Amino acid sequence: MDLRSMVFGFAVLCTLIGGCIGNDGRETLFDTSTGQSDTSSSIDDGINQPTDFVNGDEFGSNDIIAAPDTIDPTDTDTLDAIEPNDGGSDGSTDIFPDDAAVDSDDSLLVPDGPGLMGVLVDENEVPLEKVKVLACMAKTCFYGESGINGFFSFQIEPPAEIALKTLGNLTATPKQGAALVPLVLTDDQLVDCGMVYVPLLPEGVQIGPKTQDPQTVEVGSGLVLTLSRADIKMPPGEILTDVAATQIPQEQIPALPALPPDEQVVAMYALHPFSAKSTSPISVKAPSSLPNGTPVLFRTISSLDGLLSDPIAGKADGQWVSTPEDQGIYELTRIVITTPGS
Repeated sequence: MDLRSMVFGFAVLCTLIGGCIGNDGRETLFDTSTGQSDTSSSIDDGINQPTDFVNGDEFGSNDIIAAPDTIDPTDTDTLDAIEPNDGGSDGSTDIFPDDAAVDSDDSLLVPDGPGLMGVLVDENEVPLEKVKVLACMAKTCFYGESGINGFFSFQIEPPAEIALKTLGNLTATPKQGAALVPLVLTDDQLVDCGMVYVPLLPEGVQIGPKTQDPQTVEVGSGLVLTLSRADIKMPPGEILTDVAATQIPQEQIPALPALPPDEQVVAMYALHPFSAKSTSPISVKAPSSLPNGTPVLFRTISSLDGLLSDPIAGKADGQWVSTPEDQGIYELTRIVITTPGS
């Protein structure tokens, strides 16, 4: 079956004003000034009755997903509490948006834009079904679940700078890191992301106590990080135990819209624990065959909106590329290593 003719996981939108799209497809906007909510339907104009959104009351037989007044897009505890789909065991649902067409075999065709779509796969291109997928901006996250054969889509109004991501699955075998693709929506077209790759992680390297700071560890694929445990700030609900990395195959490196066109990506690494931050610079050293003295730039990709960090200038020595000892990265998401233009 064509991957673009499949059921997609519905998105749950949680904004700073408490807006959500629940299991039943109804979009609820919470007015924090009045404590009231207004429910409208993108499914059926007949469903247009208000609900007591603050208390999470039910409307008919459909569950309402209550959201706090503000949502941190990195708050995995809140995200884990949201159920994106009440459909069948195959991740499908019997609710279709107005602008989606149903084919003769009852499969769902791709809706019109604006927005994005893609297929979630592991690095071996095995489709991943029923995996949480997020399309996050600085203050808003669309939330959904991959459907049959890994297909997903989100309807998002432009302009938007987006971090399309998953949260990883450390209980899987092998362990799954977090997917992360930066996107920029500029018009009303539906952007086809193609295959969105979930990296497979090696076993993590244990981090010692704070008394051993700074600690230099080889975390996977030859990547060496020097960090201080005392300065690592973990996402809510997570505890730092280990660090891991894997190099992204060149053919699986996503486009980087914010990268200057004269720069060339020479390596990208996926990091765990995903979206952990450091208050002190984490120095980086990566194996490389670039000639001695070649200048390179190090960046990370924001897990909030997909933007690139400011570049850190480093250089090659014929075997390694590295940041200066007193400089480095501040977020464990993706390390992007490029050669600058002439």
